[in-house]
Amino acid sequence: VGMIKLDQTDKKILNAIASDGRVSLVDLAKKINIARMTIHHRLKQLQKSGIIQGFSALIHPEKFNFQIYQLMVSVNSISEDVKKKIYSYCLNHPNITFYVDCVGRWNFELTFEVENQQKLQELLIDLRTDLKELITNIEIIMTFNYFVKYNLFVD
Repeated sequence: VGMIKLDQTDKKILNAIASDGRVSLVDLAKKINIARMTIHHRLKQLQKSGIIQGFSALIHPEKFNFQIYQLMVSVNSISEDVKKKIYSYCLNHPNITFYVDCVGRWNFELTFEVENQQKLQELLIDLRTDLKELITNIEIIMTFNYFVKYNLFVD
């Protein structure tokens, strides 16, 4: 996959929408001092190239009494096939909301959002049963607060 070059205009647009993905084109144009039609065209190109993969709401599940757990997972042997199996499992699991392929002690970081600890225990049993030939260790971290920052282009 070739690298995509971003100019300052692209970076300004990405920074602005990273903090507010619902901003209107008119307000965005005023905020970063770039013509509305230029922004419209650039956004379409950023989506077409895959840099912008979509727009979504950041939901805090703890506000409706769900608990958030990070599962740090290590596997027997890492391969593309193993990654595909775990990724597919995550995509098809309604309680897994985040997946990271890691380097280091842990091979994967999974975020589960569940109603209670009993539900977490059930999900862990399912995970260990469904992927028993792959998983060697899981560490569970309960998450109390989190902050997401997407503005990556510091000037």
